[in-house]
Formats: sequence, structure tokens, C-alpha cells
Amino acid sequence: MPQSSETILTHMLSSISRFKISDLKHLIKNHPNYSHFLYDFKKAQEDIHEAKDDLNLLGFKKVFYSVKANPQPFLIKEIEPSVDGFDISSFAEMDLLLKLGIPAGRLSFSGPAKTQRSLQLALSQKIGFIHLDSLDEFERVSQLQISNQNSTQLTLRLPTPGHSSDKLGFSDHDLEKLFMKMQHSLQIAKPVFSGFHFYLGRERFSEVLLQQAIKKAGDALSQFKDTFSEFPELYIGLGLPAQRIWSKNKLLNFTQLNSMNFKLNCEIGRGLIHSSGAYLSKVLSVKDFNQRKIITIDGGLQHLTPSFGSQNFSSEDVEVIFLDPEGNQIAFAGNEESTDEIVGSLSLWHDRILVQQKIPRTLQRNCWVLMSPTGTYGWTAAISQFLGSNSVKEWKLTDSARPTEITPPHFSPYHQSFYENS
Repeated sequence: MPQSSETILTHMLSSISRFKISDLKHLIKNHPNYSHFLYDFKKAQEDIHEAKDDLNLLGFKKVFYSVKANPQPFLIKEIEPSVDGFDISSFAEMDLLLKLGIPAGRLSFSGPAKTQRSLQLALSQKIGFIHLDSLDEFERVSQLQISNQNSTQLTLRLPTPGHSSDKLGFSDHDLEKLFMKMQHSLQIAKPVFSGFHFYLGRERFSEVLLQQAIKKAGDALSQFKDTFSEFPELYIGLGLPAQRIWSKNKLLNFTQLNSMNFKLNCEIGRGLIHSSGAYLSKVLSVKDFNQRKIITIDGGLQHLTPSFGSQNFSSEDVEVIFLDPEGNQIAFAGNEESTDEIVGSLSLWHDRILVQQKIPRTLQRNCWVLMSPTGTYGWTAAISQFLGSNSVKEWKLTDSARPTEITPPHFSPYHQSFYENS
């Protein structure tokens, strides 16, 4: 028998415990042709305050929200008073936050692909920090700073030692080249840099990795101390598992490792808002393969990250309920096994949303699946929307004339769609 209790989600989905079955029914009835992201901003606020308390105890002075985790403007405005700043990775993210009224001084700019347009905007608006990723970036920023008489602070992004993210940041060769260049330049005033930046890698945080990163920053500081401010800062993208982030027995007191007395700041996205959302999508097909069911929903890769659960901890923290076409919860028969899969509409290997899942035997087309937590990424998990990447131009080639532009006239990246056509 279907269950319709208003409180059914309270114990099923702790991350959206305030959400009601009647609200689900309303969405299903009035918007049946769409998938839905559901955000509990109050839950996000609670998680952020808890995170900041823990991180302050661990020695971090400031907590920056990584906008790439979810740039939803209503979410940004809701959490603005609770975070110390916002870390951005693209022109679109920076433009969005400035248009939302976020003070430029609260922004830090990381990422390995800063365009000329984004650097010009950052410096003209005097954002707080730019985490330089390469020698080329340093040279471009130096030129722009001279013309803008800018006071934006600069840090050097260093690659994570022995890690797949070593493509991010200055190589040892380019770092040496940078400091040699500065020593022989009469145009560069000293000190230039405010500290360092590291990204420790998604869900790969470890004490050893942190020790290596701090040592690498300390070695660079010791060798070229005259080019850094008196009290250098260390910005760390922790990349911690969202499911484990506040587990005290898995974290250490970072202060004990900070022999160089860096001022520690952290950038976190998923760890702050991961538990504040849910995703509701319609079932398109139910296929039976030798005692294993494959459920295709009207969404997937274009809405969610390909690996819906934690990449290291699978889907163990993901909670799922199934609803009939009217929005009533579907009960399990009791003999289902956790061998089924939920896939997106592409239905290929990289569009598997949940595996080893238990599916009700009565589930059929036009039923619904509600999954939580999905506070991270939201719509921008789609690769074409992630970070608000620059759009492309499309052209038709002809023999007798110059190419004719055939780009869609009204297309906007997710970040810009909130204000471009308003």
C-alpha cells in the first residue's frame, strides 16, 4: 500500500527533513515533464556553521565557499553572511557574484584557465586574491596591475606533490624561473606575494598529503622569502570526502603541522552544501535482466555528476525513495536485492547514477525517484555548464563568401541566464 504521511521524509532523508510529501505531489502534478532539484537552504546554513566551528578549531582562520560546487544565485545570497568569502574559477562565476552584489574584496580567483577578460575584470574590480597558476598568468597580471594601479593580493598555486592534480600550479622549473625573473627585474616591487595555494584533490585528503604540501610551501618561502609578505597565508582546497568531512577521528589538528606559521584558510564546496539538496526525476523505463533491474530516469549525466555518490565511498550515504505517478511512496515487497541500477537517459557506462541499489518490484514507467543528498553541483554538473565556460561560435562555410555565423542567438551559460535576459 502506498504511504502518504506528511512526515515520511523526516526519517528517510535527513538532509531534507523539512520537505513534505504534499510538496512532492504538487511538483509531480503541476510540473510532470521536468526533473527537479530541491534545496533546503536552512540545512545549508546549519551545515556551514557546524563546518566553520570545526575548521576554526583545526586552525583555519577563514572559510571560502567554492562557487563551482553550486552557483545557484539564491543559494549564494542565502549563505553569504555565513562564509568569509567565495572562491571562483571562471569569468562567469565572478560576473555572477558581482552582479549579485557580493563585495569584490571577498572573492578569491583560482583555476588553471584564467582568460584575459576574467583577469581584467578581477583587477578592475579589485577582488581580494588571485591564485596564480602559471608563469604566463603572472606576466599578464603584472602588466594589468601596472595599468590598473591595483592592490589585489597574489598567491602562488603549487601542484600537489605526487598527485594526479600536479598539472595545477607552477612546476618546479617555472617557479625557479619566476623567482629568477623577479630578482633581475627593476619594475617589480617587493614583496609581491601573499602566500600559496594548494588543491589537495577530490576526496584524496590525507595527513601525508597535507604535510607534503606545507613542506613544499615552506621550502619555497625559505628560499625566496624577500618576495613574500611578512605574514604569508596558505589557501588549501581540502577536497575532503563530503561524507567524512567532520569526522573528528579522521582529521588532525593542522596547527601541529604548520611549522612555518602560515595563516591557514580553506576553500570548501561539497563539504558545505552537499547535504542540502535532493533530486526528483521521472522513471522512463524498467528493464529486467536476469534478476537485475535497470531503471532509466529522465535526467542523469546532463543534470548530475556521472558518479552520483562519493567516488571513494560509493553511494553509501545516498538515500532513495520511490513514488508512484501521483507522488505516494512505493513500499518494498521485502524480497528485493541490492543488485539493481539507476541510470540516466544516455544509459551508457558514464551515465550510471546509482549501482547496487534496491528497487521496488512494482516500480514502472511514470513513477518517480527521489535521491538525496544532491546539494552539490545541481544543474551545472552538466559538462557544458560546469564553471560557466566560455560559449563557442558556430559558422557555416561557403565557397563564395566569408563564413556565416549560425550560433544560437539566445543561448546563455547557466550562470548568466539569471540576469542576461531579465
